[in-house]
Amino acid sequence: MCAYKTVGSGFLNDWIGKHPKVLFMLPSAPGDDFVNRYPLSGKGGHSFIAKYIEPLGYDRDDCAFAHVLRCRVKGDGSKKAKNGQYPTGFARKASEQACRYYDRNGVVETFNPDCYVITFELNTIYQEPAFTRLLARDIQKSFDLAAKGYRPIVLMGNPAAELLAKYISGNGGVKSWRGEWRTIPSWPWLEGSTELPAASTRFIAA
Repeated sequence: MCAYKTVGSGFLNDWIGKHPKVLFMLPSAPGDDFVNRYPLSGKGGHSFIAKYIEPLGYDRDDCAFAHVLRCRVKGDGSKKAKNGQYPTGFARKASEQACRYYDRNGVVETFNPDCYVITFELNTIYQEPAFTRLLARDIQKSFDLAAKGYRPIVLMGNPAAELLAKYISGNGGVKSWRGEWRTIPSWPWLEGSTELPAASTRFIAA
């Protein structure tokens, strides 16, 4: 049972392009996406596509998009809680497990990623402009891997990265682990598990 079932609003389905090469997993979606009913549909989303995808010779149809949390989280009434704010503590863990648990026949299963790339989320690069070049490099790396026959999932931000790469939690997060990619045997939620099985490890210089 999702911890946010009574305070969440809307539901944003995952989205897959006509010929997807890379799957992007983001923490949660902004309000515009719920209005338009597809990911990265607002000004920030269009800017992301134009700045990071199109210069590589690709477009939205070459991508698939998913979110860790697929509802719009409302504030819980406290002064510090804002609509759309990512949950913390027990509520975060419970909602993440519930939201991605029922993924059979969904976009993630259809795409069937076999490696993942850890990088920054969009909000982070707006706060730290120096990270924009690093994000661009990571996205180019993911499309290069796709051209070699891989099906990369790009985990953008700590919530998305920790969903599969739990070892980074409390160990520096994306900022410390960016530049690494690992092969994955399967998407763990499809097996009714929230733990990733052991996998061989490979590294690519950032």
